[in-house]
Amino acid sequence: MNTKKYIGISGEILAGKSTAAQFFVESFKAEFFEFSVLLTKLLNLLNLPLTRPNYQNMGEFLRKEYGRDVLAKALVNASEKSDSEILVFGGIRAVEELEAFKKLPNFKLIYISAPEELRYKRVLERTEKKGEEASSLEAFRKAENHPAEKEQDKLMNLADFKVENTGDMETFKKQLTEVLEKI
Repeated sequence: MNTKKYIGISGEILAGKSTAAQFFVESFKAEFFEFSVLLTKLLNLLNLPLTRPNYQNMGEFLRKEYGRDVLAKALVNASEKSDSEILVFGGIRAVEELEAFKKLPNFKLIYISAPEELRYKRVLERTEKKGEEASSLEAFRKAENHPAEKEQDKLMNLADFKVENTGDMETFKKQLTEVLEKI
């Protein structure tokens, strides 16, 4: 019997997806499989800047050319080698990706949201992706309307758990712990 917990994380830009994944890694010894790691490798090989538009465009290109679930299948394949009891998949952007993960036993999707004002404040403080720290509100909204982000409402409706990340870090961690205990 498989006792592993497979957790997918989806949500709006800068809602706290990476923070949630890191919390599971640090607090529960989860292993984290992230779409952006695959895309970073490709962008680096092509000597392209690691910018949000390049991540979004590369992801959409691969999904269009090789199937909407191509990246999810790559992460599922990579996860098969893991000895961890908790496996976290971050950055699910398409319903077809979700369907690929749902084939894993005990898989659950957590959708993380936060108000636009708070997420935009985070973009001004963040430096993970080149150029993001200087983003205008208009550029932020444009990124949210990129085709790579278009299925967020569908994913939110399909999520097993929804977490609204509007409080302090301790509140967010408590919410995530409560979700994990239910899985």
